Amino acid sequence: LVTSASLPPSDLPGLDPKWSKIVTAPDADGVQHEWHVLDTAPAQPVGTVLCVHGNPTWSFLYRKMVPGLAGAARVICPDYFGFGRSDKPVDPDWYTFDRHYGSILALVEELALEKITVVVQDWGGPIGLAWAGRHPERVHSLAILNTIAHRPPGKVKLPLPLHLFRARAINPFF
Repeated sequence: LVTSASLPPSDLPGLDPKWSKIVTAPDADGVQHEWHVLDTAPAQPVGTVLCVHGNPTWSFLYRKMVPGLAGAARVICPDYFGFGRSDKPVDPDWYTFDRHYGSILALVEELALEKITVVVQDWGGPIGLAWAGRHPERVHSLAILNTIAHRPPGKVKLPLPLHLFRARAINPFF
């Protein structure tokens, strides 16, 4: 069971309604779902900017960034399934990292995106960076905003600036 995708209200501040689209594409299991995406789709894009949002946000997060990029590239900002205006599977067990990753993979394939600048924010970091690392032939560049990355096991030596920041003599609040 799924709650269906829908377009956002046309009067949402800062969101150009002509960029809001519903795209049918498979999820990670190959089941067809409807995505809500912001898609600037210029006639001759130089490349593509794929903006992958975090949790609990949706493509609306990128509304101020999209207009500045739209003239130079095709900008795609999908709402994950379960977020924003995309389909929302009602089974809580559906929501896993692998399903979100696989769904982004399927969407990129469905839209035939190439020369992609991947922009990741928050939870979009692990999902978008996992995709970029497995598909370097399609990646032009990365823009990594506030996100998380996997920490290697064991003790990690901090870079000197972080070590100094943590020193009580310099930062009494730490």
